[in-house]
Amino acid sequence: FQPAQTFHQALQSIWFTHIAIGISEFCTASISLGRFDQYLYPFYKRDIENGVSEESLEQSLTDFFLKLNTYGDPACAVNLGGVDENGNDLCNPLTYLILKVAKKLRKPSPILAVHVHSGLEDKAIQEVVDPDLFTIGQPSFYGEFSCRETLAKRGVPKEDLHKWTVNSCMGLMMPGEEISDMWGSVVNMLLPLELAINSGSPLHKNLPISIKTQVPDDYQSFDQFVNVLSSLTEEILDFNISQNRSSTKYIIEERPNPYLSALTSDCISRDLDRTNGGAKYHTVIVEAFALINVSDALLAIKK
Repeated sequence: FQPAQTFHQALQSIWFTHIAIGISEFCTASISLGRFDQYLYPFYKRDIENGVSEESLEQSLTDFFLKLNTYGDPACAVNLGGVDENGNDLCNPLTYLILKVAKKLRKPSPILAVHVHSGLEDKAIQEVVDPDLFTIGQPSFYGEFSCRETLAKRGVPKEDLHKWTVNSCMGLMMPGEEISDMWGSVVNMLLPLELAINSGSPLHKNLPISIKTQVPDDYQSFDQFVNVLSSLTEEILDFNISQNRSSTKYIIEERPNPYLSALTSDCISRDLDRTNGGAKYHTVIVEAFALINVSDALLAIKK
C-alpha cells in the first residue's frame, strides 16, 4: 500500500523491514539485505533520470549504512553483482556507489559479498580488489556458478538459480523463498574422536546420551579405529538431528512468525507458517567443527 517511489523512500522501507524482522524473530543478529544493488537499482535509476543528483543519493545511502551499524550485530551482508538468467553481468552504477560509500565509511556493516564470474568487467574487478577495502576486511568473494551448482543439488530449479544470494554467515539462500536454519546442527568432530580413544567416554564430563557403539580398549588395526570413529560420529549426528527436529517442533507450536511468513513464498498460498512447511525451501545446515584437528589426529594415530 503506497509503496516507495524514490531511492530515499525505498531505503526507508528497507530500514522499517530490517527492524521489524528483528522484532518478529526476537533476535537482531545477522539480518542481511540480499541482492541490494539489484532490487534498489530501479529507484536509483529513476531518481537520476528525474534530475536527483548523485551526491544526494550518496548521502541517503551513507545515512542508511550508518544506521545499519546502530542495530543488532554488524553481520549484515549485501550482495553485489552477479549474472542474470540470460548470462548478463549485473554490476550497475549503484554497485559502484555502494563500494564507494563502504570505502568512505570504513564501518563493519554491511559485509560486501561479491558474485565473481568470468564476465566481470575490468572496472568492477579493480573496484573490488581496492586495497582500501582489503584493509577493512572487505569484500568477500563467491563464485557465481559454483554457488549455483550447490543450490541445484539442494533442489532449486535451473530457471531460478540466478536469484541466489548469500547471507552474513556465508550461507547460500533463495531470497524471499527460503527458511535457512543456519546453525541447525553443530557437530564437534573432536567428541567422537575422544570417545574412540577413551573407551567410549569423553575426556571431561559425561555425555547426555548413551552410546551404542562398542568401543574397545585396544584396537587391532587402524581400519578398526576408523570404523568405530565413523559409527560414533553417526550416533552423535543422529542425536543432533533429533534435537533439531524437537526445537523446530517447539518453534512451530510456540514461536510462529506471521510477519516473516507473510514475506516468504509460499506461506500465504499454503496457509502455513514458514517453519511449518509454508516456505518454498526449508534448509537445515549441518556444521562439522574441528575437521582439520581430527584429520591431524588420525594421521598421527595411523603413524
